Amino acid sequence: MKFLLISACLTVVMTAPCEWLAAQQASGAIQLRDMVVIDHQGPVLLSDLLPSDAPVGLRETSQRVELCQAPQAGALRVLRAEQVLRSITPYPDLLQQFTIPPRIIIRYLGSSASEARVRDAISEFLRIRGWDKGLPEGAKLDLPEVTAAEGESFQVTQVQWDTQRQAMEVRLGCSKPRPCGAFLGYVLLPQTLPVDSRKGLTRAISAKSERVPRTDAPDVAHPPLVTKGKTATLILENATMRISVPVTCLEPGLLNQSVRVFDKRSRRILVAQVVGDHLLRASL
Repeated sequence: MKFLLISACLTVVMTAPCEWLAAQQASGAIQLRDMVVIDHQGPVLLSDLLPSDAPVGLRETSQRVELCQAPQAGALRVLRAEQVLRSITPYPDLLQQFTIPPRIIIRYLGSSASEARVRDAISEFLRIRGWDKGLPEGAKLDLPEVTAAEGESFQVTQVQWDTQRQAMEVRLGCSKPRPCGAFLGYVLLPQTLPVDSRKGLTRAISAKSERVPRTDAPDVAHPPLVTKGKTATLILENATMRISVPVTCLEPGLLNQSVRVFDKRSRRILVAQVVGDHLLRASL
């Protein structure tokens, strides 16, 4: 008799979650995406997490729900299920319509770097070194694919002459708060550039070709996103897999900087890129 009673209780306990799950599936609950790439700054909306085939009416309603602020260009932000749930709670009509993943990763790629702003940064660098005529008309830029926040300005850290390519080699980065890493570009001078102008540019390039020194003073307005000795989350990913592990930071780091971290489980020291608040990324 006792055996039958225990067996009946176990049956109820085991079937209840199954019935709840079946009810959720039958109700047509929509699964929110667990990896989202957004194309805008400002608040991240619930509608940004909807799959592409979500009903139009539901998408319009979800645009009223703000979840968090978009991460900086090139960075990640992690939303946990309870954070999303808190944002939806004021809208009871939406609560039963979604299935929320335990964790949602949001990424903002930014927009392509503005060539005009890159030109302005190079011209300003040369002006400080005695060439105030800007880049010659007809000079062409050879730039990599760089993403940054909309309207972001740039800063030149180094200019030198590349004898092999016969072009100005320019190293740049985003101005504070540095939402992109350093990148290398080239300025191809026009063949018709007068000799005296070419000599003037050469003098400006040679005046101070060394890298602009970095200051060790702390940036109070933009403190490090990871701190030495503190725990952070490291996302390891490749084309088919993505895992996260807790690590200890061995040095502080700003956005997009590479820092050393210690993985207690493997007892290994890894180098990872800072992509968010207490969040890093590395390749598997």
